Amino acid sequence: MRGKERVFVVDWISSNLPENGAILESGNYIYKFLSEKKNLSLPSYSSSLKKLDYILVGDKSPGTIKIKKELLNRVVKDGTNLILIANDRQIAKEWAGALAKEGVVEFKGMVGASRASWMGSWYFVKEHPLFKSLPVNTCFSWEYQADVRGLGEWFENIDIYGADGMLLEGDNVEYVVGYSRDHDPRIGASVAVISCGKGKIILSSIAGLYDALLTSNSALHKAIARKLLCNFILFA
Repeated sequence: MRGKERVFVVDWISSNLPENGAILESGNYIYKFLSEKKNLSLPSYSSSLKKLDYILVGDKSPGTIKIKKELLNRVVKDGTNLILIANDRQIAKEWAGALAKEGVVEFKGMVGASRASWMGSWYFVKEHPLFKSLPVNTCFSWEYQADVRGLGEWFENIDIYGADGMLLEGDNVEYVVGYSRDHDPRIGASVAVISCGKGKIILSSIAGLYDALLTSNSALHKAIARKLLCNFILFA
């Protein structure tokens, strides 16, 4: 009897990341990853900080981190790039709503969680610098180790790792990762790049990405999460 295995190698270690950034987060996961694994210690965000190249925002508790106008003013006027890492659908919904309230995008709600266990749901990604050295122009396959289903539609209010997509509209919106589910023609964004004045906003709702920076008990492989964060910073 013969068999074979395929191995996919993800290099998140070798990249040199720019240092003129700051972090705003609720769980300290971004800071710990960057300081302990990338030897990059960024300050906690404060409105008193001088001009920044990028601000990393991460949240794992809905309602904890707010996207305030002061942050968006930095993007519009200074060209600071805002990287938003929502750990679950509830946070993504709040942040997308906040962007819509400030006139950055149109937000039509969420696509919704996967339906019954015999019905499909998918992340799919196009070629883009945010996904450099990762599989693109395909659905998330085994390399991503992503759980798109979660607990399904009936438990979407308590299922932090259920995938979902944001229905974002506007000439300034680029979908990089789409999300869809069976019996639903709508396509939402799970990663989008939004042009905003002099800068841009990277908004991710890939379930569990924030947790996966440090833990293996997540809906996304740890190495993929780390590579994505590095790519997001380099793109910004």
